[in-house]
Amino acid sequence: MLRMCKLALLLACTTAATAAPPLPLKVLVFGHSAGFVHASVKDMERVLPELGGQTGLFTATVSEDCADLNAANLAQYQVVVFFTSGNLPIDDTQRQAFLDWVKAGGGFLGVHSASDCNYNWPAYGELVGGYFDGHPWTQKVRIKVEDPDSPAAEGLGTSFEIDDEIYQQRNWDRFKVHVVLSLDNASIDTQANGVHRKDLDFGIAWCRDWGQGRSFYHALGHRPEVWANPVFQRQLLGAIKWLAKLDWRSDPEIQDLIKKGDLAGLSALVQARPEVIRCEPVAAIGALDTDKAAARLAELTAADQPADVRLAATKALGACTAGGVRRLTELAGDGTEAVRTAAVQALGKRGSPEAEVALVKLAGAAGPVRAAAVEALGAYTDKTARTALLDALKGPDGALQAAALHGLPDATDETVAATLLALLKARDPDHGLVLPDIATRLKLKARDDDVFEALRQAVDFGSEPLKAAAMQAIAGSGRPGLETVVVPWLFKWDGEIANVAARTIARIPGLDATDYLSSFVPSWLVCGPFDSPNWTGFDKEYPPETDQDMAGPYPGKGGEARWQIAATAPTGIFNFLPLYEGRNTEVVAYAYTEIRTPADVDCQLRLGSDDGAKVWLNGEVILNKNVPRGIAVDDDRVPVHLKAGANPLLCKITNGGGGWDLSVRLSRPDGGLRNVTFEFPRDKFVTPYIRRWAVCGPFPNDGHAGFAKAYPPEEAIDVMAEYQGAGGRVGWRACDANDGLLDLRALCPNQPENGAAYAYVTIVSPAERDCELWLGCDDGVRMWLNGKELLSKDVDRSLTRDEDKVPVHLLAGDNKLLVKVLQQGGDWSLAVRLNGQQGGMDKLIFKLPEGL
Repeated sequence: MLRMCKLALLLACTTAATAAPPLPLKVLVFGHSAGFVHASVKDMERVLPELGGQTGLFTATVSEDCADLNAANLAQYQVVVFFTSGNLPIDDTQRQAFLDWVKAGGGFLGVHSASDCNYNWPAYGELVGGYFDGHPWTQKVRIKVEDPDSPAAEGLGTSFEIDDEIYQQRNWDRFKVHVVLSLDNASIDTQANGVHRKDLDFGIAWCRDWGQGRSFYHALGHRPEVWANPVFQRQLLGAIKWLAKLDWRSDPEIQDLIKKGDLAGLSALVQARPEVIRCEPVAAIGALDTDKAAARLAELTAADQPADVRLAATKALGACTAGGVRRLTELAGDGTEAVRTAAVQALGKRGSPEAEVALVKLAGAAGPVRAAAVEALGAYTDKTARTALLDALKGPDGALQAAALHGLPDATDETVAATLLALLKARDPDHGLVLPDIATRLKLKARDDDVFEALRQAVDFGSEPLKAAAMQAIAGSGRPGLETVVVPWLFKWDGEIANVAARTIARIPGLDATDYLSSFVPSWLVCGPFDSPNWTGFDKEYPPETDQDMAGPYPGKGGEARWQIAATAPTGIFNFLPLYEGRNTEVVAYAYTEIRTPADVDCQLRLGSDDGAKVWLNGEVILNKNVPRGIAVDDDRVPVHLKAGANPLLCKITNGGGGWDLSVRLSRPDGGLRNVTFEFPRDKFVTPYIRRWAVCGPFPNDGHAGFAKAYPPEEAIDVMAEYQGAGGRVGWRACDANDGLLDLRALCPNQPENGAAYAYVTIVSPAERDCELWLGCDDGVRMWLNGKELLSKDVDRSLTRDEDKVPVHLLAGDNKLLVKVLQQGGDWSLAVRLNGQQGGMDKLIFKLPEGL
């Protein structure tokens, strides 16, 4: 039975009344780098014009001049290709002209770092479909083909492998675009350093309509070798066809013939069309899905037909449910490799019992299409297909093993699990390439004794890729003693396996490894951004390098640079980008903390950054690395000596564009890190809770009436006065708030069940400043600063410190703070402190009126 898959969403033609553009198209190949400069931009500028000339599809004009992005120049092109980076130096008129050109029918193709571009232009991000958010993997990966019928997926089958730098995107949503290619997560470590997407959904190529025009983005293309890869070149050619509405689903003439069921008309177009697009009507014949259409396709597969037509007709037979299995089986033995492969893939799409029988025979017989047949069998879930796949997996052929493993169901199938376990135990060199994938699949069975022991043996004796996969497979098993398997690899060498061990430890339930691998710095004091055009800011001394008193503010890029508190994400990675929206390209920023230890200790500081990093410990430079890179946690490992007490740590992190991240932690093979902490002079930013108040009360609060009633303290503060309160005369008195908690119930022992009381203090500030007042109380509260009411909340609640956060403006000198707290039974308490992201909170003084 055929495995059911999501029906590919086909983008409808929006220009039925418009004729397809004449050939050759005119394409602008644009490669301006305002950020990171990819060497492969030059490969694009050479390869695309050559492809256009070879196929006759287009002529290309190559440019790196942003002045060419104007309305008059764009009007002559049908497609524009961007391989760009950074914020392009174009004005609002050019931006609007570009968007108008696309909306009027132009085709935009963004390649690789085109998503690492124009962060200051939100409409561009929408056009692309997302923004670059790091590249966690640079390796060989498997790419899933989500829409095999897309012109950009021509001949790819269900998946393909490629070695390149793999992007993840932020602001990307698969439901807002049409996904053509995506990353197969089985081929990568989804817990790798720098992975930000919680949904683990990584698109590789996608497209969308944009007004009357279209947009297509392809994330590959970092390595020059990728541009030389014919598979990648065909994808780009298909994308350009789709953008120009030359594919058969978009071409209005072809669509009209399909609606009419005009087989003769489509056949005539095959003869009449230019070579580069004559196969589009062939594909359309398959869409007719009639016996006559299948017979016509069989004729077009004859050996005397042009090679491209034969190939297209073979593929189209896979979409035609009427007839064709016998002809496809014959074509699987054709003398042309491309036709053989296409025939096998077409059989995989048929889903009929006859097609499965043919594939099983092809998978079991020697021949050049055997691997393709094995892969095609992955679409079937019955016992016959599974048996054929397991036979291929057990054999010595690496290509067959990979194809079979890709097609097999997961290890919850007992027959599959038993075979995978036997192969892992044997660790036969003939299966070396697929053993890491086998270990990954067995993670679902890692609690079983046999499976756990096989994985443990793989950690100890396998290749590096197998060690990594096996280590991660056992991480979530919950078995006792996992740390004895994983921890030794933390310090084996400064390689990727140690990073994998660190990530694995973090996922072992209940394991506390902080004695030998500390937590990441949980929060930082951060200051920036400062200008760094062309990376020049890395060696420039900005004030934070010399002003350790953190006086600030300093002149920064696009405004003031101030110290502020910022928290690290749960992943351990601190992201600078949200702090500096609109001014976060070609910049540097500083992050500060203090490493505090009760005794001297030698250990290793582990740092990851995107991009370069310059690091000072106790005023000495311990790392100086000016490089463009994505973050890899623990990438840099520096031996350090920590002195007893506070050890100031200052990090300067550059950003040329895209991600901007930092991670820091400590490690020590012999342990001893449990009492080492990361702290900073928090009192400069957050005051202690107010420890002493003037208190007056209680006053009546029957039926909550006291909330709205203005008792005398609301009219004027006279600390010498007495008033009629609940149960007698009340006056002002000085009261301590132990641990910052003012216990009004203890201070007003004769209060009734419901009451109201006032707390008063003067905040003395040396200068005007904006900050936040953080308040927690039980129960309701009203608050005034300098006579202006800032908070009014009539609620029944328990105290939660810092629950209410109110922005306040302090004047230079005295600022009078009056708080009215209501009791509605039970506890009755108050806690208040101030937070100022601009610092200087240590300069505030809290005082009571004279005479108390």
